Amino acid sequence: LSIRFEDPFHGIIYSEKGFPNCIYVNASILSQTSYTIKVPLDGCETAYNTDGHLENAIVIQESSSRVSESDKKYLLTCIPASTTVRQDVSQLCGKYRCPARSRRRLTGFLLTQNW
Repeated sequence: LSIRFEDPFHGIIYSEKGFPNCIYVNASILSQTSYTIKVPLDGCETAYNTDGHLENAIVIQESSSRVSESDKKYLLTCIPASTTVRQDVSQLCGKYRCPARSRRRLTGFLLTQNW
């Protein structure tokens, strides 16, 4: 997830339910205008919602030491692509092997503001 600010950011970015173990940015140590964070699909309180999509509430807190009204919370939602199943057609492939495979891939994230 890439996050950009107009001015250097001085706060923290974390998973709401995973705090204090899941802090992705501590800008009191390194202040920048952009960050790239990796929110784990397994951990930091990432969980399935009622639609079967993975979600994690991400908080962008303007100060590293206190909560304020200008802080924002976003619901990060990972929507998997439909599962693609490949049939075993080895009888049709002659000497080439065409194994059956099932693959699930992630297509991206939907970020919605929650506050």
